[in-house]
Parts: sequence; structure tokens; C-alpha cells
Amino acid sequence: MNWLISSGIYALVGLILFFYIVGFFLLLALAICGVVFPIIAGIKANNGEVWKYPLAIPFLR
Repeated sequence: MNWLISSGIYALVGLILFFYIVGFFLLLALAICGVVFPIIAGIKANNGEVWKYPLAIPFLR
């Protein structure tokens, strides 16, 4: 849940910065992380390990 909230915040910042071209790269990186992070988490969960998303802000415990 923390990753979803954090990625929403990152997407909002990326949309605001989109007009300065920096936001395009931020949104691109966010899209890549949105695909890669769940795959890594699924592999770790299959091995019985707990994996914390690296860029997730801990809003909830």
C-alpha cells in the first residue's frame, strides 16, 4: 500500500514537472519501476522472503 501511495505522489510531481521536460523522465522511470518492482517482490515472496519496495515512503505500518 505504501508503494501505491508513494507512486501516486511521484506521478503527481512528474505531471507537474512534465512541462519542464524533467517530468517525462520521472514518469518513464516510474513506469519502469511499476513493472520491475512487483516482479522482484513476487520472486522474493515465492522464496519466502519479505522485500520492501526501495522508493516507498512508509506511511502505513
